[in-house]
Amino acid sequence: MKLKFLIFSIVALQYIGCTQNVQNQSLQGEWVIKDGWFDKDVISLERLNTKKHKTLATMLIFAGNDTLSQQMHNPEKLGFCGMGMLHFDTASWQLNKDVVSFDIKGGRIAVNVFKYKVNYNVIMISKDKITLKRQGKFIAEEKNYSEI
Repeated sequence: MKLKFLIFSIVALQYIGCTQNVQNQSLQGEWVIKDGWFDKDVISLERLNTKKHKTLATMLIFAGNDTLSQQMHNPEKLGFCGMGMLHFDTASWQLNKDVVSFDIKGGRIAVNVFKYKVNYNVIMISKDKITLKRQGKFIAEEKNYSEI
């Protein structure tokens, strides 16, 4: 009886681990921010499709090791100065069932610095789209360089 329980427990833990890994893999990759930001109630993302996304956009890159980075999608190869460019100094994400947690520290060059620690409920997720709705309170610190 103890052996059956032990085997059942091991199989159950492996299943939970596999399920979490599949969930994380569904978020991994390059996503274009269609609407919202980390201080807003809703963020809408679309998986980067270079045939569809033909204009300048901010991308979030969800890596498998729970790191989050950002990059400009610039298919038109537009030139512009760096003032106001978004940067993440440190950023991470974690998915637990239907909640995505973000911890981001960064800023916009010569404009401001920010820190966000926020949880979002996954309202909708498909192969190509994600909609996140902010869950309760969050920690946000924003300072313009004129205030520093």
